Amino acid sequence: MPTNNHVHAAPALSIPSHVVWHDAAATLVLFNSADGSYHTLNEVASQVWRALAAGQTLPALIDALCHSFAADAALVEADVRAFIGQALHMNLLRSDAPAP
Repeated sequence: MPTNNHVHAAPALSIPSHVVWHDAAATLVLFNSADGSYHTLNEVASQVWRALAAGQTLPALIDALCHSFAADAALVEADVRAFIGQALHMNLLRSDAPAP
């Protein structure tokens, strides 16, 4: 069942109302109704998405991923930030940070 979200993804991030997602086992399928695109997230990206949608902070998310995958914190942080940057660029996430 698709989930529609004005849910806050993390401080300063939110999921726009035009993005819905569907749980497909360990992965997620995202639909961006603004441009008609579908995106399938792998297991790790799906964990990141769910955590952001639940409002988990980036430090807590990074810590959880490090423990889950016995991975280096710097590498995990770089990967999470890259994912967020790509999602912002693709209009799947929105930055709610006030302009400086």
